[in-house]
This record gives sequence, C-alpha cells and structure tokens, in this order.
Amino acid sequence: MKRITKILQCILIFLFSIFIYIPSTSHACYCIGPDFDEALAQSEIIFTGKIVEVQHPREDAKEFGTPVLFEVTQAFKGIETSQIIMNIFTTSDCAYHPPIIGSEHLIYTSLNEEGNYFVYECTRAFRLDSAEFVLAQEDLKKLGEGYQPTEIIDLTQTKDKDSEEKDFNYSYILASSVIIVILFLLFKRLGKKQS
Repeated sequence: MKRITKILQCILIFLFSIFIYIPSTSHACYCIGPDFDEALAQSEIIFTGKIVEVQHPREDAKEFGTPVLFEVTQAFKGIETSQIIMNIFTTSDCAYHPPIIGSEHLIYTSLNEEGNYFVYECTRAFRLDSAEFVLAQEDLKKLGEGYQPTEIIDLTQTKDKDSEEKDFNYSYILASSVIIVILFLLFKRLGKKQS
C-alpha cells in the first residue's frame, strides 16, 4: 500500500512539474530605427491616430503581432481611410508599447510580406502621450499640417459573449482539474480498501 502511495505521489509531482515548467523561446532584438528622412522615404503611410480597439490576437501573435484598430486623426502620407488596423508586436524583445485604448501615436509604416501594416520597436513610431512627445513634435513640425481622411469607415469588432469566453485558454485548468479529480478518486478508493 505504501508503495502505491509513493508511486502516486511521484506521478502527481511529475504532472505538476510539467505545468510549472513550460519552456519558451526568446529572441534578442537590437536595432536603430530609421531617422526622419529614411522613415519618410520608406513608409507607405504616415499618420497620427488614437487606439480605439485591441482586437482578438491570432494564435501566432508573437510572430505577427496583435491587431490594433486606430482612429486616424491626421494623415500625412498614403492613407485615405478614417480607421486602420495595425499589427503591433508586444510580446517579443522587439516590442512596441503595449496597446492602450485611448493612447495617441504617430506611426510610420508599410505593408509586410503577409500584407499587413505593422509596428514594432525598430519602426519609427511615437506614443504622443508619453515622454516621446518631444521627439514626435519635431517630426510633426517637419511633416506639416497633414490632411483629414476622406473615406469614413468602421472596422470595430463587436464582441459577443461567446467570443469573450474564447479569449481565455482553459486547457491548463481543465487538464489540472481532471488530474486532481482522478488522483482524489484513487486516494479515496485506496483508503476504503485499507479500512
């Protein structure tokens, strides 16, 4: 009986150690972002905008970024729509600021290989409600007055209850619960046999 108990304890410790230690890969990032003239020449679109919505990230968000909806407040180059979705890298060493609804940014960007606009640490972008405001002011002076978007669109996603429930990954909780119930039943059964 003691042997079975020790085996079950070892199995329990092993299973919990799997959930505690989940290795992850890390990536180093070092870059010097482009200066104003380079960014102006290389960027397809330049605008200031306010974050309206942080959309449901793809499962491969670490690789492709989190979709963030911007309301364009002033356009400087290449954008005619009132809203745009940008993929912001927030989960890697090359991450840009975490997206906060209501925060304003000056963004320089182009399409990536997947056909999406993106922002990460190495692109020229400034959060206007932070210490970067001074740097952004210099760029805004050079960019001039800009223009208002002419095509008014609405790209907001309406979340229903089902999609909100999918936002949380229940796999670890479910697996842990099943293991605990099985072990509880085994210990209970072994206890009855000893009596």
